[in-house]
Amino acid sequence: MTELFNLILEFLIVILIALEILLALWENNNRAKAWGDFSGLIFLFTQEMTPAKCDRIPAHSKRLAKERDPSHHASRWGHRYILWNPKICVGMYGIIACSVFQKELEALRDVLGFPFVVHYLGAGLHVNFDDLLEALQAELKNCTDNRYQGIIVLYGQCHPKIDDIIKPYKAVLINCQNCVDAFITRKGLEETAKKGLYFFLSPGWLDAWKDIFERMNWEPADARMQMGSFRGALYLDTMKDAQEREQELLEFFDFTNLPYQIMGSLP
Repeated sequence: MTELFNLILEFLIVILIALEILLALWENNNRAKAWGDFSGLIFLFTQEMTPAKCDRIPAHSKRLAKERDPSHHASRWGHRYILWNPKICVGMYGIIACSVFQKELEALRDVLGFPFVVHYLGAGLHVNFDDLLEALQAELKNCTDNRYQGIIVLYGQCHPKIDDIIKPYKAVLINCQNCVDAFITRKGLEETAKKGLYFFLSPGWLDAWKDIFERMNWEPADARMQMGSFRGALYLDTMKDAQEREQELLEFFDFTNLPYQIMGSLP
């Protein structure tokens, strides 16, 4: 009886997987989204391979992604999702990422399930669109010259023409407005906004805020004036290091006059 039950269970699992694959093929979109929360470190990526070339099984029925080239397909990877089998999909990928994502991306290396080389760009390039354009184009050309199997761009809508910038290189862009959206999702942002206007700090932002403010020519008085409408700062504790970084958070408070809280501690 137990053996029969196990056979039925395995059959149902196979059917469910087949239905997921058929649904993915039916949608037939090339889409990308960075998906995460402050504790889970989950990302969604799109690669330049179709389901026929590799064992990619979407593990979630809710698909929030941007339509791109219809000849490709998007999947999710992460420890909360089914990983595609790297033994079936072989190829090196190039990722161009804002260094704000560096700690989280490196923490995900072992769970993403595909080989990649990351080209990090300095945080704060979005302050000057020309600087960001130049840096992106240089790395896109570099990745193209390296003949990666696919190029992923880990940026939000940090440049008004970012889609046009990456299009000639057949790169894919994660679907988020900014790095905060990437970490906690648009829904997370909207839910937090109901509690008031907050300035978000990720570990990468906490590393880079001094350089970013310097690029903006902000002194403490400028920061306090420009950020006066914020209720406070929220630290997205993706790396679970808030306690060790208390002094750095206090420095941000001293500069901006924004009291900080750790994400998840809002009333």
